[in-house]
Amino acid sequence: MAVIFLCGIIAVKGLSLPEAYQEVNGPVLLTIVGALALGRAMELSGLANCLATALVALTRPLGAGAVKLGIYLATVGLGQFLNSAANVAIMGKIAIPIAHSMEIAVGEMALVVTYAASACYTAPYGYQTNTLVLRAGGYVWGDFVKFGGILQLLHMLLVVSMAGWWAKFSP
Repeated sequence: MAVIFLCGIIAVKGLSLPEAYQEVNGPVLLTIVGALALGRAMELSGLANCLATALVALTRPLGAGAVKLGIYLATVGLGQFLNSAANVAIMGKIAIPIAHSMEIAVGEMALVVTYAASACYTAPYGYQTNTLVLRAGGYVWGDFVKFGGILQLLHMLLVVSMAGWWAKFSP
């Protein structure tokens, strides 16, 4: 849809092609493409399944809440280096079998993965907007940890505790 809109703006001479090209942020685009490739490589190599097995082995004795917490932390951890789409693609393939084996509703686990993947507040590379403002705002990695850490903790507590309730209202 955005591409069609952009073509329309160029067609009516609201923006020239060189001006449109100048606005593309190459490093961010390469980061996103690289993250998708890394996610696919993790899936094909079996690393994603290996990580899932280790996660379940550590958290299963503590119950379903611990498993959801582990999935949240793994998703956020991976999200520090991958964009949210690649993160959901990888963690979804890990979380669904875990949900089945732990008798957790798949919708509940999907919400945990989705919310965790879209909320990587503690690193500049976990979210495109963070990457865009890193250099322009003069921020350093520590700024994201300092200001995003508390928000990440609150988000984690809310998502892990409320995922079951939210899943009841999902189609």
